[in-house]
Parts: sequence; structure tokens; C-alpha cells
Amino acid sequence: MLDDIFSGLDAETEEHIFNKLLGKNGLFRQLGTTVILATHAVHRLSYSDHVIAMSGNGRIMEQGSFEQLRNAGGYVQSLAAKIKSEDTATSTEKNPEISAQPAPFQTDNEEEIEELNRQTGDFAVYKYYFASIGWFPTAVFFAFVVLYGVAFKMTEFLVTYWTKATTIHGNEANGFYIGLYAMLSLLSFLGLIVSVIVLALKMVPRSAAVLHGKLLATVMGAPLSFFT
Repeated sequence: MLDDIFSGLDAETEEHIFNKLLGKNGLFRQLGTTVILATHAVHRLSYSDHVIAMSGNGRIMEQGSFEQLRNAGGYVQSLAAKIKSEDTATSTEKNPEISAQPAPFQTDNEEEIEELNRQTGDFAVYKYYFASIGWFPTAVFFAFVVLYGVAFKMTEFLVTYWTKATTIHGNEANGFYIGLYAMLSLLSFLGLIVSVIVLALKMVPRSAAVLHGKLLATVMGAPLSFFT
């Protein structure tokens, strides 16, 4: 006696277990085991030898084989459209090459065109987001991001001039360029560290608090007509 044992399983796992145990070629049929299954899974009715449909007060509404009840005009017939046929699952199981092939990717033309024309972003959205953070932290963040980018890129240009200087002045130019390279590297590292700190400790927490606060206030203050 099995009491709604498939309610906690995902569809793929349920299908596998049901076919192996309760299917037409399942273990219980091979062993001749009688199984009483109480379930809300109406798509499993076609597997049963005898169906009993119960009413809300526990009385028997109708009973019989699925083939009889499917055309009886009762409760089971109303569920017939939702029945899942075992034949499809069995044919797929017998032909693993077919099931292994990925389904072709299909998309609607309108959705594809919309995706291609999708904007990278709206300035109003960015403005609203950065306003929720505050303009000072935002300015500090972008200032140090620019500092990191410029200083990091300048080291590449510096190596070019350093190489030319050594060909003209020899090793005498190394001291000046080493110091300049070290300064640019430190500025680049400083820009990276400060921008990450401002982003992680200031921008993200503040934007989360402000935006979620506005969302909560909007939902809690919405009239009943909005929800209905």
C-alpha cells in the first residue's frame, strides 16, 4: 500500500522509478505483486488495472478499469486530457540514441528580433541606481576606477620610452624609469583596492537597503485594488 509516494520527487525521477517498478514491464508486474496506490498524480491512471475515484467526503464516485471510466462521462473522463501515455516513455527507453539527441533550438521570430534589438542599458535606470547609492560614493568609485585604468595603461607606454632611453643613455636612465614605473604601479594598485572597497562596503549595501526599502514601502502602501 503506497500513499502518494511520488509527491516529493521531480518529474524525471518519478518517471524513472514509476516505469521500473509500476510500469507495464515493471518489477511489481513481473513478481505478480498487488499494489494499492493512493495518489493525486492523475497522469498515472492509465497504468492501473482498477481505478477507484473518491469524492471529497470519502465516498466512491466511480470505479472500474481506466478504459471503461475514460468514456463513462464522469470524473475520470474529465481528467483524460491530462493522462501521460507510457508508450512515449517506453519507446524513448528502447531507443537511447533518440533520447540522447538534444532537441533542436527553436525561437519565435519576434522574440529573436527583440533580443537582437535589446539595449545595453537605459541611462535613466543607471541614474536611479546611482542616486540610491549617493553621488559622493559613486564619484569616489569612478574616480579610483579611472585612476586604476590610466595608471595601469601608462605602465605599458612607460616600458616603450624606457627601452628607447636605455638605447640612448644606457643604464643611467634605469633609476628614473624604475621609480616612475613603481609609482604608476602603486597608483594602479591603490585605485583597484579603493574602488573595490567602496563598491563592496559602501555602494552595494547602501543600494540594497535603499532599493529594498523603496520596494517594501511601495508594496505595503499599495491600495487593495492593485492586488485584486
